[in-house]
Amino acid sequence: VPLFIRSRLMNTNANKKPNLLAAMECQICNAKHGWPDGDNCFYVGRSKKTFSPLGNPYQLGKDGDRQTVIQKYRRWLWQEIQQGWRSKAYEELVMIAEIYRYSTERDPVKLICWCAPLPCHAEVIVAAMEWLIKTDQLPKED
Repeated sequence: VPLFIRSRLMNTNANKKPNLLAAMECQICNAKHGWPDGDNCFYVGRSKKTFSPLGNPYQLGKDGDRQTVIQKYRRWLWQEIQQGWRSKAYEELVMIAEIYRYSTERDPVKLICWCAPLPCHAEVIVAAMEWLIKTDQLPKED
């Protein structure tokens, strides 16, 4: 696996009830190295040409160091989640989380940003999707 791809696979603990996240797979890819193959690719960056609703509104340098802008993004995303369907970011997060819920190692969700393999806001997005799934917060189908 190339260095610019960072992969997360949630593990199960034999002493606990089965982890619904055990089979889910998400990769964070760097856009500088080209668009990855597959259908489950989602740009989550903030380029001038292609803006994602999940792009980090906080800029490295202008708004703080890497850790600071990631923390600011975490707070911002939580506010967006609380707004529900009034928020484009929430709408995008739910759409990707629905696909992530059924992803596998062979067919992972790929979040594309400009930071990987450095820490970035895409890790916050993965954590938020996992929270939505674990706590049964995704909208129910009729």
